[in-house]
Amino acid sequence: MAIGRYYVGRGDHVGAIVRFKVVVTDYPSSRQVDEALARLADAYLAIGILSEAQTAAAVHAREFPNSRWSALGENQNRRSWICQALKP
Repeated sequence: MAIGRYYVGRGDHVGAIVRFKVVVTDYPSSRQVDEALARLADAYLAIGILSEAQTAAAVHAREFPNSRWSALGENQNRRSWICQALKP
């Protein structure tokens, strides 16, 4: 997470996405998945990949309904790697 945050701070959204993806896929039961999903939504939005941003936000809202991290929407692309990593 720290490296992903560093990349966000430097404007390297693709690098941040790679790091946050590792958190979501390799450590799905980690407490940091909450933040990783929210930051994935922001990073995908920053580089213009709206479908992945919406999916990350929707999965975040589903998995962490009372999170302090804000989510953007509720539209999920069920074929996205994000949905596959955190299947209900």
